[in-house]
Amino acid sequence: MSQTPSDPLEQRRKLEHDLMRLGVSPDEIRRLLDADSTGIDPPVTQAALPSGSTPDDIVRMARAKEAARLAGILEKAEKSVLNVPEFRDATPEETRKAELLLREAALLRRRQQYKQADAKCREALQLCPRESSALELLGDLYQDNAQVELALAAYKRAVQADPKRSAAEKKYADLIAMQQRWDMLEQEEPDRNPRYALFLSLLLPGAGQCYNTEYAKGVVLFVLDALLFWMLAYSPMGFTKQAGTHTSLYVSLGITTAIYLWATWDAVNGTKPRHGKSGWDV
Repeated sequence: MSQTPSDPLEQRRKLEHDLMRLGVSPDEIRRLLDADSTGIDPPVTQAALPSGSTPDDIVRMARAKEAARLAGILEKAEKSVLNVPEFRDATPEETRKAELLLREAALLRRRQQYKQADAKCREALQLCPRESSALELLGDLYQDNAQVELALAAYKRAVQADPKRSAAEKKYADLIAMQQRWDMLEQEEPDRNPRYALFLSLLLPGAGQCYNTEYAKGVVLFVLDALLFWMLAYSPMGFTKQAGTHTSLYVSLGITTAIYLWATWDAVNGTKPRHGKSGWDV
């Protein structure tokens, strides 16, 4: 059983290497091992995990933290106070005035005059509290200013005002999805070692492709290699002619050599290194 390195720097390097082999991006690794920009969440380190934990445990722990963080955002959104009036029916005159105010608010938002846009939007809601477009615009303004909980609350209220308001419903769902930062952290296959691919391909064309999980290509190369070997060893186009050399032999040898070299090159190139490192550094 391998022991955990005692040197913190060496321990961090080992964790980074193991997480890279799980397919975690460098940015996510830094976010895992360091405190975030707000300084609220503590870093996830080996010391925070039980003895004998693996990189999979770190990923699970980080996923649990992300789930708890998202639940906290949604809970705050439910409790957010938008300070908007209760729903009521508006008169045609109030609706007309609200529409004019919303046009001004949308224009002010495009000019990035968010406070003035917010004031116009709220003024429209005072006239027409059930105006879902005003509530959606209010959510857009909150989202522009990174006030996630208030934006979620505004979009949800817009859907309550008009259940057919699909745009607000989509923005609500998209904003929640944006908070789920661990969707991309599915485990991927580790990088393939090009040295192994080179050795296997030199040993038998097609074996390197199979090592790279390109099974169909590997099988095709193996069958083609077997056919060319039979032609060279047993057919009249190969070495079986009794006297002298002949053109078919040169052609067969040339094709065999070309396929052999191409299969070797393709196997090494097919290792596809990730994470910004050389494929040979495995």
